[in-house]
Amino acid sequence: MRTAEAAGHVALIQGMDVGGGDAAWFGTLGVNEKGCLGLAGPHDEVATVVIWPAGTRLDDDGSILDDRGRAVRIGDELEAGGGEEPFVASYPEQAERCLEDPADDEAVVIVLWTVTAARQPG
Repeated sequence: MRTAEAAGHVALIQGMDVGGGDAAWFGTLGVNEKGCLGLAGPHDEVATVVIWPAGTRLDDDGSILDDRGRAVRIGDELEAGGGEEPFVASYPEQAERCLEDPADDEAVVIVLWTVTAARQPG
């Protein structure tokens, strides 16, 4: 796992894809109180931290470059596939970096295997 930082944002990126959860995720790219990128809820909730697929890049402006090289910026919608894992138990070093309370055993992290900018209507 590696950490990329740009424009005050932090992205946790897998070192290699090894498969995993197969849930479909739809959300808005957001940032939590410690600057870590994740999925935000529909009512401006704090973003749930995401571990991005291997090969994901963080652009100089802090946006994520999706599987096709398209920029996903804060506030943009995205589509993804992956699953949830307990953050502290599974990724203690990353939880220390990205959680306000790194001892929060209830915290989850979303581990994605695919991500793309959401298709725009029309």
